[in-house]
Amino acid sequence: MIPYLVLGKKEVALEITIPPNDEKIKAKGRVVWYDLSSREASYFLKAGIFLKEMEDEDRKRWEAFVKNKALETGKIWQYIQIVSSFTFIAGIIIFIAGFSGKLVTISKIGVFFSIIGLIGFLLAWWQHRRFMLFKKFKLF
Repeated sequence: MIPYLVLGKKEVALEITIPPNDEKIKAKGRVVWYDLSSREASYFLKAGIFLKEMEDEDRKRWEAFVKNKALETGKIWQYIQIVSSFTFIAGIIIFIAGFSGKLVTISKIGVFFSIIGLIGFLLAWWQHRRFMLFKKFKLF
């Protein structure tokens, strides 16, 4: 049935439940991609649906939900940036303390913390940047 919907560019009617209050909104859309896979005795369907039609009130609730979720995710990445910065700085301090005391193992631990902090910071910066671009271009 899914290939039928995708190949023919058919419209589907949707009823979307928005958490946490389980609000229901209705929309019409078109399936643009799908992934049908199986695990053990069950089948799983993932689909990307381009939403085409929605009542004005439903659209407002949907946009508010998407915006809030995106901002929450952006805040999480920002928090990871802050923690990673402290990890990086702590690693530098541990390295200097170990190096000045000629404690090689402590110095190596400091380098390890610094590398982990730097990688975490860069990853979180990249992800947070993506959310800020969405906000800048008013995509939500």
